[in-house]
Amino acid sequence: MVAAICHAWLLGYRQKEKEGGSERAVVVPVMNVMRGSMWKLKQAAWLFHHAALDANALLFTDEVPFSMFKIYSDFTRLLIY
Repeated sequence: MVAAICHAWLLGYRQKEKEGGSERAVVVPVMNVMRGSMWKLKQAAWLFHHAALDANALLFTDEVPFSMFKIYSDFTRLLIY
């Protein structure tokens, strides 16, 4: 989970540097767990709490409409779990 957040931040940061600040694409980390299972991951919850990350603002695998990628071919996705 931490790797997905950090990698998304790094990709977004590098993209902004390369494109001179244009925000043409959005980089969103996806947590490789269902939202309902998050309560079992006490270490991740502890880390998010102490890093001031709101778990309600995170995107989980059960919330991603993967069928959307088939409909809209102009989307590019890179999933990092």
